[in-house]
Amino acid sequence: GIMINKWLITEPKGKRKGCVIALPGRAVPGEMMDKFANHFGLRDSMIVVLEPELLRWYPQPNGPADQVDAVAGLAEAVRIVNQKIGTIQRAFHLKRQQIAVAGYSAGAV
Repeated sequence: GIMINKWLITEPKGKRKGCVIALPGRAVPGEMMDKFANHFGLRDSMIVVLEPELLRWYPQPNGPADQVDAVAGLAEAVRIVNQKIGTIQRAFHLKRQQIAVAGYSAGAV
């Protein structure tokens, strides 16, 4: 299964009202996504970047006619991200409606 290699957490400048979980694209290190997400201008939102092991959320498709492994991997990625949302909710005492998920490229899939 997918393992989260790294968590990058940036607390807001103002009072924490919510959280954005930012998911980097394939081969994009968490630090790059962290820089990008911290330019969202969300003064009252904590930013949490989850970097997947091997810098991928699911196997790369082999082409338009062979995406079986990639599609199967998406279900696992969704399960892992949902699990991490629960962890963040508990750790930071947030309600689900206070959490948004944003992604770049394969992290947005």
